[in-house]
Amino acid sequence: MSKKVWSGLIIGMFIIGIIGYVTYDYFVGNHVQIQSVLGQSHEGAATISSTMDEAIPTEWRIGEDSSVFFSVTTSKEKVNIEASEVTGNWIIPDRTGAYTEAAATVQLDSIDSGNSKRDGHIKESEYLDVAQFPEATFELTELSGWTEELRLNQLFEFSVVGDLTIRGETNETEFTMKGIWDGASIRLDGLASIVFDDFGVKKPDSVISSMDEEIELSLQLVLEPVDQDESAEAAG
Repeated sequence: MSKKVWSGLIIGMFIIGIIGYVTYDYFVGNHVQIQSVLGQSHEGAATISSTMDEAIPTEWRIGEDSSVFFSVTTSKEKVNIEASEVTGNWIIPDRTGAYTEAAATVQLDSIDSGNSKRDGHIKESEYLDVAQFPEATFELTELSGWTEELRLNQLFEFSVVGDLTIRGETNETEFTMKGIWDGASIRLDGLASIVFDDFGVKKPDSVISSMDEEIELSLQLVLEPVDQDESAEAAG
């Protein structure tokens, strides 16, 4: 076999390999790792109170360090997609849990899977249809198991149920939650599973990989206290 033929075969195999990698990475390559906010410190922030002798604020907002992750499990691996633009508020309950409000809005144009072409594909009309439905929202309807007393740096567990709206479709969704109060913020780590069809989202299977029906949602929220003056101004 001539050198030209060998060279042609090598180049052809190299090109096929590159195309194969790009195709694989487009559909199933994972580039995003989920890190729980529970293990992160809040350096540089003022501590509200180191004991329970002082009242803890009741009104909180979702801070800039918060994210929501959408994870899908393929036949190859789990792929994580991060939405980093999350806003909302949380009024923590009294000891009975009787008075609680919580709402969150996710800007879906902020999704990032580490592959911009794949992100653009997910935003198209057959999937999230971000042009028509730019936001996903959650509004709390029920809270269970909230701690009777927030204690500094002590983990607590609870659950929330609420109306989750994606792509114009609303379904009741339950999140199992873990939280910790670090003296400056309340950090929440939540987990729920939803199904593509329930929200009118097409399941993006490919010829090289199949996908589970469920989407795993991971909440990584950092709640910051709302300034009392700001709260009064908003109420007025």
